[in-house]
Amino acid sequence: ASRHDAAWNRRLPRRAAAMAACGLSGLSASLCCVVMAATYVGSLYLLPRRLTKLHRDHPAHVRGRFVAVTVASAAAAALYAAVATPTCAGAPTVAAALGIVRDGS
Repeated sequence: ASRHDAAWNRRLPRRAAAMAACGLSGLSASLCCVVMAATYVGSLYLLPRRLTKLHRDHPAHVRGRFVAVTVASAAAAALYAAVATPTCAGAPTVAAALGIVRDGS
């Protein structure tokens, strides 16, 4: 094992404890990640047949993919808002934890 591996392994208990203190277990976090990724990829495979028959560069196909990915991204943000504690990420709100801020910083 390299020096890097040893340092990583020493930090694992602290990271797990920090995650548990935030109310999200490693299994729950992994499950949320898989759900978000599957939703994103699945949204592209569930496009209507009339769009998938078109060439991938056709404007209607591009719009369809754009809408599908937008909906999947909104669903991922909603899932994050449902399970996350933004203060654990050092942010006052879920929006701030996602990088959505009003002051332009």
